[in-house]
Amino acid sequence: MEHTEEDLIAQQEQTIERMKEEQRQLFDELGISESALLDALRDKSRFTPETWKKLQAKRRELEDLIDRHIQANAPKPIKRRDPANIKGHWIKVH
Repeated sequence: MEHTEEDLIAQQEQTIERMKEEQRQLFDELGISESALLDALRDKSRFTPETWKKLQAKRRELEDLIDRHIQANAPKPIKRRDPANIKGHWIKVH
């Protein structure tokens, strides 16, 4: 069974909402806001040079992992036929 574009969009919206809720729960458990955590992690002065280097390497590793996961699991776009690309074999009716 093929999914319509609307079905795929609805699935993505459900996934996004679920992820937002999981994120909210995580920050509630940590007792810190997302912006406060990000501000702290971006402040190089809070870390030794060695720790900062390790933190940046781990950040790149996680970003790469997330990108690979998204590419592997994202639904394939629905290909639409562009009427402008229909050529030759169509009969013109007046």
